[in-house]
Amino acid sequence: MLVTFAVPGESRQSAEVTARVPTSVYQLISYPARGQVVAPEDRTFAQGTFGYQGLNDSAVLACFAILESSLVQTTRGVYLWDGTVFTAVTEIPVTENHTGNHPLAINNRGDAVYTWYSLSGPTRLASYSNGVLSDLVAVGEDIEPGFGVRELPAKPTINERGDIALLVNVDHPNGGETYSIYKYSGGRFERVIGQGSEAIGGGRFAMNYGPLPPAWLADNGDILFQAYIIGGSYHFMHGLFVVRADGTVEKIEIRGDPLPVGGEVHLYSLGNGSLNAEGDAVFRVRIEHPTIDSGIFVSSGGALSTIMYEGQMSPLGGPFLSLYHPTEDDPGGDGAAQNDPPLINSRGQVLFEAEARDVDGTKRFGLFVGTPNCIVKVVAEGDRLPTGGRVVDIAEYSLNELGQVVVRVRESTSEGKPHAIILATPTPPEVASAKVKGSDDATRLLIKGSGFIINDAVVEIDGHAVGDVEYVAASSSYDGTTRRLIVRGSELADLLPPGQTVNVTVLSPFTGLRSSPFSLSVPNR
Repeated sequence: MLVTFAVPGESRQSAEVTARVPTSVYQLISYPARGQVVAPEDRTFAQGTFGYQGLNDSAVLACFAILESSLVQTTRGVYLWDGTVFTAVTEIPVTENHTGNHPLAINNRGDAVYTWYSLSGPTRLASYSNGVLSDLVAVGEDIEPGFGVRELPAKPTINERGDIALLVNVDHPNGGETYSIYKYSGGRFERVIGQGSEAIGGGRFAMNYGPLPPAWLADNGDILFQAYIIGGSYHFMHGLFVVRADGTVEKIEIRGDPLPVGGEVHLYSLGNGSLNAEGDAVFRVRIEHPTIDSGIFVSSGGALSTIMYEGQMSPLGGPFLSLYHPTEDDPGGDGAAQNDPPLINSRGQVLFEAEARDVDGTKRFGLFVGTPNCIVKVVAEGDRLPTGGRVVDIAEYSLNELGQVVVRVRESTSEGKPHAIILATPTPPEVASAKVKGSDDATRLLIKGSGFIINDAVVEIDGHAVGDVEYVAASSSYDGTTRRLIVRGSELADLLPPGQTVNVTVLSPFTGLRSSPFSLSVPNR
């Protein structure tokens, strides 16, 4: 049953304003807020009940949640939320047999796909489009003739055409199990690649070596997958690969590949990554290097660029630490610390979780967005949230094409340690003051404000980009920004004529946002 509710007496704008917490790059809102009324029966989002989620460019959130009420039965299910309108896609009474969260994704048309787990029935894959809920396949059913679904082990992905890709463990007609990547399009499943498929180097792909990440589907039809190779020149090597829309298979990374920071992909590295709409890939790997354990890289057009690596200075004020940590089941330390792989959008922004030391030397996990030029913090352990609590740990996260981030966090409050979903939206830099110093031969422009992303700010005078920009480290906000810029350049004297008034702005190519103009009266000198 599909049910749509509106928040009584609120517009979307007013709902956001009351919860905003300003930061230097992102504004954070609780999305949705715990206890917020979302239905005529006074149903509210219960504490500690949010699960996996997806986010599209209209800031529509697809999530798993529990709704409680004193008037009607408490329910749990998959819901869509845009800040005002709430839609129940699938829901059941909370008393029914049920287990786990539900991996899901949503595209910009509002099409959603998710995996539903239940103790009273088989795990199933379902989709929602134009108000219609469809069961696509369930464990025990044939996904193609003779191939019954044994397990749906990873999150499904969906592109803007509504095509779906997923990793499936199936029973092979000849006996045993096999992992394969399937694509759902035009009302049918098609096996794209899988266990036993021909691999690069003359071997065969195997996909039963976990943990198993999603098969990422790009708008252009490319699919990213993780596998290792048996036989051929890459025998027993692990890697990430892309099967292009035309069926050709390309390597993104594999053991021994050289990396931009030096060293090479580690012998036992299980790379994990994702694709953007154009088929560019981001991935994290362990590194065979004397001092660098791991890093995150982007592959675009056959070239690699670096997003971050262990030892690199983080926005928190100290170095990034390893992305991989030893566990009881993985004493070698190959288990990734993050819940999700790094994500990339078509702007080239990469969303990732990592541990770093802050300026005081304390270890903190944080969620960051970066490019090869700069990295900024979205939220980190210990940060104050708009809900009033502080971040205890970070769970699942999503990134849209506009650079907005949604993340599920566990927070510490007086009510215990519930989960909340936080929406982070990029904000423009702000210029609070600008002063001209020096003579014609050594003119400097001193700018104070907030949200000046380090290695990203473009200073403009009456629309003209000017000079060399210095980012004042002593004014760092320890989130990837500084509050002070110093601009030098031979053209400054001509663009700052004495006795005239000019407009100073700061552009952030990272966010695509520009500050409001600051009117500067240039003194005589």
